[in-house]
Amino acid sequence: MKEPSWLKEVQPYSSLDYKDLIEMFSFKNKSEFEEAIHKGLFPPHDKKAVGGGRKRLWYVKTIRKEIRRINAEEANGKEVLSVMPTDETSRKDEVNSNEA
Repeated sequence: MKEPSWLKEVQPYSSLDYKDLIEMFSFKNKSEFEEAIHKGLFPPHDKKAVGGGRKRLWYVKTIRKEIRRINAEEANGKEVLSVMPTDETSRKDEVNSNEA
């Protein structure tokens, strides 16, 4: 997955909403996006909008990390959206490194 050039130019704690992410990650619709989060295939939101709103937001740094994860899986010949939750990906690498 190619990282959009503008993503590199904004601050790591700038925020994106689900509409930005649906387009960026080519989800068909909001339901598919929500399902990916529920199954652990996409990271949960980092914060909610200021003022108690229901709008969920993801930090740019979270999204850049997710793009790197997807690219690493593609490079290793894995399915792009594996069934392993995103927060488990780094733990699996730790376990494998301890076995060596």
